[in-house]
Amino acid sequence: MSERPVRVLLLEGNPADARNVRKLLWEAPSDSFQVVWLDRLGAGLRHLQDTGADVVLLDFSLADSSGFDTFAAVRVRTPDAPIVVLAAAEEEELAVRAVREGADDYLLKRQLNGAALVRTVQGAIDRSHASTGRGAGAPGKQPGTVLGFAGVKGGIGVTTLALNVAAALTRSHGRVIAIEFEPGCAGFALQLRKAPGIEAGNLLSLDAIRIDRRELKSSLVELPFGLRVLFGPAGAPEGGTIRPEQAEALFQAARHLADYVVVDLPPLSSAAARIVAPHCNQVVLIVDPEVACVAASAMAAELLRSWTKGQSELRAVIVNRTPLVSLVSRNDIRSQVKSEILGLIPHDMELCASPCQAGVPFVISRPDSLTANALVELADRLILHPRPAGVAVL
Repeated sequence: MSERPVRVLLLEGNPADARNVRKLLWEAPSDSFQVVWLDRLGAGLRHLQDTGADVVLLDFSLADSSGFDTFAAVRVRTPDAPIVVLAAAEEEELAVRAVREGADDYLLKRQLNGAALVRTVQGAIDRSHASTGRGAGAPGKQPGTVLGFAGVKGGIGVTTLALNVAAALTRSHGRVIAIEFEPGCAGFALQLRKAPGIEAGNLLSLDAIRIDRRELKSSLVELPFGLRVLFGPAGAPEGGTIRPEQAEALFQAARHLADYVVVDLPPLSSAAARIVAPHCNQVVLIVDPEVACVAASAMAAELLRSWTKGQSELRAVIVNRTPLVSLVSRNDIRSQVKSEILGLIPHDMELCASPCQAGVPFVISRPDSLTANALVELADRLILHPRPAGVAVL
């Protein structure tokens, strides 16, 4: 099966059933299994987040959870690892429902034997590898990287830069999803000259437990050059803004559907920004070198650091939209924002307006322009020199 032990997370509420499953796996003649048994859903979800598993064997009845909700909670937290349900005879209808909703298979406990258990676990893992394009036994695919873009000055070009970086990454670095969250913000639709039709509001009207890869995938709009987009809600979602548990579920799904997720963050004054920003590996905050904007950017940088609890590294890129006024020097910007500066993006008003006319990011429609080349280089820097969980200032 694999040169390393298969990591099995056994979530089983009955100690006798847990002993039997572990015994059957440990006695398997040709395969090596590393079994972790937990009897609580909360502990199991923490284990999946911290350690992961190659396969989950799941009992519906745990010490702190029972019924179909147990499966649904595990499915949200582990969208890639296959789940095999271990069901009592009276739970077979629930087990069939779980398979329809994303479980890989189920086994009835009363019929359990070593050969059937090993065969089912092997088949679940093989199918999971095939569906994600991995060879059997290959290490699990790393979740995608989330890059957030933000600004403190209206009209500075956050949406333009986010879409162009996303387009540049799509062209040369793999699968990319671009997401916006702000209710009523038509930034992506305006730039791409599209009526969204399906947008984030559909997802944000759902309970977190229902936000998974399938729901997210059905809400994405794929553009001709390969970028997939989740347009911002047309109106305020039910509840007023994205809730923390919805954000966690949405980003879990997005990281498994894409190599890079580019987020056009809501205004930093909004509750949504505070909820979404901590999920970004890097947050790109755009800085205009004008005096007041630099001061505001310095405050925004501290705000972002507090939201991400120091897990993110602040980085900076400068976009100069005010060439006729007295500008703050690059060294002074670095000092005030307390960040590495990745570079300077030249601003071309005519070029930046072109997407609104053509409906295509200018790194695609005008790839030879100076600004387009600078943004392609920025995308490369963000990927070639990643930070652990970062805030990038643009």
